[in-house]
Amino acid sequence: MRKVKVFSPTNIALAKYWGKRDPTLNLPANSSLSVTLADFGSETEVVFDSRFKKDVFILNGKEIPGSRVKPGMTRWERILNILRDLKKEKVYAQVTSFNNFPTAAGLASSASGMSALTLAGAKALELDLSKEKLSHISRLGSGSSCR
Repeated sequence: MRKVKVFSPTNIALAKYWGKRDPTLNLPANSSLSVTLADFGSETEVVFDSRFKKDVFILNGKEIPGSRVKPGMTRWERILNILRDLKKEKVYAQVTSFNNFPTAAGLASSASGMSALTLAGAKALELDLSKEKLSHISRLGSGSSCR
C-alpha cells in the first residue's frame, strides 16, 4: 500500500480566459488573472493498493461514481489512468478529497482538487515528474489547476 496526502490551494479568477487555443492540452486562448487563496483548498489523499478491485473517489464524504467505460471516463479517472500509464503499473486507488470551502461556489474547487489529485497520485506511485509534466497532467482534469 502506498499512501500520500497533499493540500492544494484554490484560486479565484479576477479576469477569466475564454475559449481554448488547444482543446487537447486544455490550453486557454488568452491569459487570465487569478488570486491564490492560500488557506482555502483541497486536501486529497491517494492510496494505491494491489488489493483494491476498482478506483474509488470520495469527495467531502460522498462517493463520486466512476464511468465504468473508458470513452466516458471522469476527469479523476483520466488523471489516475495517465499516472498509472507513466508508472506502467495497473493498481487501483482510493482517493479521498475534502474542500475546506464550499464546492461549486466559484472558487475553482475542481482546479484545487485536480491539482491535489495529480500531485498526491504521482507521489504515491513514486513518479519523479517535473513541475511542467505535473501541470500538463493536472490541466487535463481542470484547465485552471495549473495556476
